[in-house]
Amino acid sequence: TLRLLPFFSAFGDVEIWETLRISEWHRRPAGANVVREGDAGDGFFILAAGEVFVSRAGVVLDTLMRGHCFGKILYFEEGSTPRTTTILATTNVVLMEIKARALLRASPACQVQYYQSFLRILMKRIERFEQHLVADTSPERH
Repeated sequence: TLRLLPFFSAFGDVEIWETLRISEWHRRPAGANVVREGDAGDGFFILAAGEVFVSRAGVVLDTLMRGHCFGKILYFEEGSTPRTTTILATTNVVLMEIKARALLRASPACQVQYYQSFLRILMKRIERFEQHLVADTSPERH
């Protein structure tokens, strides 16, 4: 399952096995809250199957599908931190959860793979944001 997810495309066998050792797996039915805005959190999730809505203050911000990661910013915080979004399962979902303290105890090679995956996600989001800025400021829109 992990090998088929883009997040793990650069992970070697050792890092995949280590990920399985440090992760917790959850199933949630359609309509279930995966995380709630304001609840304390100390880890991140990777969506192994299904689809979720991301919302803040009741406004849907995004739809995430199989392979997407959420809650990763909490990995970089110390201790438990309030979640800034609500994640609602729109279909039955399978989630892999990794607690920050578990990843911090992982091997340096495994941690580097996560850092690289997080950076790839960040770069894609910056590119999407820049594309929206360009589209919003184009002369055709005004």
